[in-house]
Amino acid sequence: MSGSALLAKFIMQYLPSCSCGNEEDIGVTKESLPTKENDSTRRAVSINEFFTMSEMQYMGRWADEVRVIFDGTLPPSMHGKSMLENGVPIALVNPAAPDPKYVIIHEIMHHHMDNLGCPSLLVSVVEEPPESSWLRAVSFKVFTNGILVQLWELIQHSRFNVMCGPESARDRQYIRYMEQGKLHSYGLEKTGNTQARNLDIAVHLAVIWMEGSDDVKQRVIDFILRTYKDGSDILRLGESIVCCIQPEDVDFFCMDKNEARRVFSDMVKEMEKILRIIDTKMHVYVGDIAVMFSSQPLDVNMLNQAGNV
Repeated sequence: MSGSALLAKFIMQYLPSCSCGNEEDIGVTKESLPTKENDSTRRAVSINEFFTMSEMQYMGRWADEVRVIFDGTLPPSMHGKSMLENGVPIALVNPAAPDPKYVIIHEIMHHHMDNLGCPSLLVSVVEEPPESSWLRAVSFKVFTNGILVQLWELIQHSRFNVMCGPESARDRQYIRYMEQGKLHSYGLEKTGNTQARNLDIAVHLAVIWMEGSDDVKQRVIDFILRTYKDGSDILRLGESIVCCIQPEDVDFFCMDKNEARRVFSDMVKEMEKILRIIDTKMHVYVGDIAVMFSSQPLDVNMLNQAGNV
């Protein structure tokens, strides 16, 4: 998995009136991320240890500018994270990550996409969830920082997976989950709401469907059918999510910002499609925060709850 603030640069900016459901820790907190106070387990690693000269030439400036740091303070669910430190692009790698080379190129791709203008998304609702909505049982912060982070990450990955080859990392990750007898929760499974729980598991299915090998994908499908009595419903929901995402073999290293803008616009539309099919029973707005705020001032009265993706 990548970083960019909880796997996809979702940075919550909570407005005062945005309480909904129970406030839960979804496993990654500000305190769990590396700081100068808890960096004793960080060590810099040369990118030359992982890539050939031709691979580094293809990455261009990033091969020279990105600092690779192995960081043992990253939580088990986070394989890596892209961030800036004093203006220097950093690729943090969890020493326990199953495929460090994949994590490094993955984080470099996120840095490059950010440089091309990959949008941060505003996610908001304008009213309290109705009684019939599973969102009523979920903290909006957990919803955005968990499920929507992973979905936006998955959409981003669909544009560079062909180049990065995520199968080895994803396969090992999900084999470990199955050995433990439980898939990592994005926060919805803890609510006690069956529909929310099913979405939590369905997102896992979408991840392994798009980023795992056929063999491990089938093993995860069998695991879900054995473990959950409504496993068939979960499979249908996961497949519906996958159908919203249109993978594209994009060479971002050879793309200018105008070309990238079209790709990013399509990605936002895919997120909109997913929000329509996950059955929230209400409208959840998602859009490029820069575009929204440049076209009109922020109306705090309009946004009861907002997340910045």
